[in-house]
Amino acid sequence: MGKEDKKPLETVKAPDDQAEPKVDPEAPKVALAKGAEQVSGKAEEALRKLEDANGRALTLEGKEVTPLDLSKLSVESLIKLEDQYPGILLYTFTDIIGEKEKIDFSKWEFYKKPVAGQELKIDFRGNEAANEEIGAADILPPSVRCITVYEDGDKALARTSQRRLGLKGRNRSSETIGFFDKEGYIPIYTGDVIVVGGAGKESAKGIDFNYEKPFLTKKKDAASGKEEDVLDEGSYAKYEQSEEAKKDQEFLGTLLKENPHAATRKGMTEEDIAAMEARNTATGINSNIVKAILMVVRNGGKMGINASCCWDWANKIYRMAGVTGKWPAKGVFSYATKYPGSKNCKIPGGGPGITYATEAQYNMVQPGDWIFYNNRNTADRHGNHSAIFIEWLDRDRKIARLGSGNAGREFRLHTADLSDKPLIHLGKPAKVKPALPDIAAIEAKYRQDRVPPTLA
Repeated sequence: MGKEDKKPLETVKAPDDQAEPKVDPEAPKVALAKGAEQVSGKAEEALRKLEDANGRALTLEGKEVTPLDLSKLSVESLIKLEDQYPGILLYTFTDIIGEKEKIDFSKWEFYKKPVAGQELKIDFRGNEAANEEIGAADILPPSVRCITVYEDGDKALARTSQRRLGLKGRNRSSETIGFFDKEGYIPIYTGDVIVVGGAGKESAKGIDFNYEKPFLTKKKDAASGKEEDVLDEGSYAKYEQSEEAKKDQEFLGTLLKENPHAATRKGMTEEDIAAMEARNTATGINSNIVKAILMVVRNGGKMGINASCCWDWANKIYRMAGVTGKWPAKGVFSYATKYPGSKNCKIPGGGPGITYATEAQYNMVQPGDWIFYNNRNTADRHGNHSAIFIEWLDRDRKIARLGSGNAGREFRLHTADLSDKPLIHLGKPAKVKPALPDIAAIEAKYRQDRVPPTLA
């Protein structure tokens, strides 16, 4: 984001937006998440009972389980619990109930009958692996066909899904599951807000209570003896043979044809990152900046980057890569002061060369450059966000992959439509070290000794 003066990159202050361990086969079936606070003795033993057929009356040291208790579990265990108790993740990772409120395993009223237009705030409660891996399609029932996500709760940063792919659950009905729009997969993170059914007057059309019925299997409940409809392996097999699955593939095929590198899942695999590195056409310091971003992504963001805002995050990436001097970037052009008081650079009378970049100026952007773009957020006075450009996903349509971060989110790789959210400032790396840091060596040292990179 920018705060206008002669050096807009230098003075930004306002914050804006923001692996799962392998399970030993000999270990308890419900493992605690890596890095999570351990629950002791009796509590841990009680948590393991969640996989018992009669676990609905589970108590934790004499008290019913709370979202805070469950949030300590590993992603693998959480996904297993969601299979057994559909709705458990909704109650664990949203604000639908308090984090210390007792969970009644026999009542999932909102999960069974989601309310159109209701807003749910996401909170992964410090479980970093869940924050990076669990998505909206893991949390919400198949009846929810559309959602709007407000990034960090900012309604100006809204993404509304065009289609929900897959039936339910991570890696269950296909390799590509979740809510998608024209930019690809829509992830959710702590601080984001989900609008059930999508925002607006048509939200009720985003819920279909009959959607999953053709795929359900009738089974007798072990606890009550009553017959109930459930999603099981057979359900996912039916779905794979259905017309809905074909429509999923058609949607995905069209998306990837128009945007070949669009995100199709939450987070990045090693293969995704390696492919991005291979496509890195930058040289010198710009190449090092891209490598530094991908290094941070590959290591889950935990590399000592405690940014106060998006500008600060980009600054620290630049310093890590070898940029020195008082100011990290030299401005090439800027429209940051061209629409005072407005959150939208597309104001009446504005346009290319007036309030945002021209085609010739878009052509100046290279991997590793520092940009501002107008995503109309409400935290910045002019609605601008600061990010580092990585690559064009579709140059003609101005779809870009960017890296950014802030006080609430240590890093994020994301796509941005720079046609809808125009480019308003371009900065190039300023003064650099004579010998650039070896990013591979920095990463190796971090992985071995957990020593954060030194900032230039």
